[in-house]
Amino acid sequence: MTAEDQTVVQEVFFVDDVTNSALLAFPVGCVSRTREIQQPFLHAHDGYELYMCLSGRGKMLAGGRVHEVAAGSLVVIHPGALHMPRSVPKEPFHRYIVSIDKDYLEELADKESGFGGNAVTRWLPKEEPSICWQLNGRQVLALQDILAQLERELDERKECFSLAAHSLVLQLFVALGRYQEEQAPGTTGNGERKQLVEEMMGLVAEGYRETLRIESLCRRFHLSRSYLHRIFKQETGLSITEYLIAYRINKAKESLESSSLPLAEVALSSGFQDLSHFCRMFKRLTGVTPGHYRRSGAGLKGYHA
Repeated sequence: MTAEDQTVVQEVFFVDDVTNSALLAFPVGCVSRTREIQQPFLHAHDGYELYMCLSGRGKMLAGGRVHEVAAGSLVVIHPGALHMPRSVPKEPFHRYIVSIDKDYLEELADKESGFGGNAVTRWLPKEEPSICWQLNGRQVLALQDILAQLERELDERKECFSLAAHSLVLQLFVALGRYQEEQAPGTTGNGERKQLVEEMMGLVAEGYRETLRIESLCRRFHLSRSYLHRIFKQETGLSITEYLIAYRINKAKESLESSSLPLAEVALSSGFQDLSHFCRMFKRLTGVTPGHYRRSGAGLKGYHA
C-alpha cells in the first residue's frame, strides 16, 4: 500500500468491544435508533445481525452487496461479514438492530429442523454473506411490537428476563414465517451502476492478495478513472482503496483467529507484501499487534449504528 493508503486505514474499519462483549454476556441484543448514522464505518462481529428499517431510507453495504434499505427492509448479516449502514442525510431513519450469538441461533435452528421446520433457517443468509428481505405490513407491525418488548426486557433485566428474551426471539421468527405471504428476498437496488459496483467489490475480494490496479478496472468496465471512483464512493461510502484495506485487515483477523500460521504467512496471505508494514498497519487499525490479537483470542468487533 502507498503512503496515501496508510492515511485512511484508521477510518476504514471501526473496532470496539460493544457487540462482542454484549453477546458474551448474553446471547441476544436489541437496540432501536432514530438518529442519523454518525459513524458509518465498515465493521464485523461474531453474531448474526438483523437490521430492520421502520422508516427512512439508506443503504447497507454487507458482504460485497449493496442493499437498498427503506421502510420494511430486513437485512440479515452473517457473522464475520464486513458491513456498514448509511442513511440519507437529514432524513429521519428509524431502525432496530438485533444481534444474536451464532451458536445460540444455529442451535435454535437445529432444534426446529428436528421437528421438520425451517422458520429460522429460511431467513438466514446461506450462499451469500447477507440477504435483504422486504417485509409486508403485518410482519412489520408484529416485529415492531416484539422488538420493542425485547429491547425493554434487555434494558430493564427484571426477574426471568432471559426466559422472556428467549420467548421473544421465538416470537420474532414465528411472526416472520406466519405472515410471509409468499415472501421473497427484497430488492438490493436497481440499475447498472449498482451492479457495476458489486462486480468491482467481487473483483477486490477475488484479488485482494494482489496489487490493486485501478487502470485494469477502468478498462474492464469501460469507465474513466474519475467516474469509477465516484460511483464506487456514492454506492458504498468508501473509496476502492479503503474497501481493499478493510477487506485485507478482515482476512488477516480471520487467519489469526483460525490458524497458527507464522505472521509472515498471515501477512502475505492477506495481501501485505512486507511483514513490518503489515504489523504497523494492523496495530494502527486495531490498537494491538497481530501477535497480541492472536494470543488474546480477540474476535471481530462491531458497533450499533
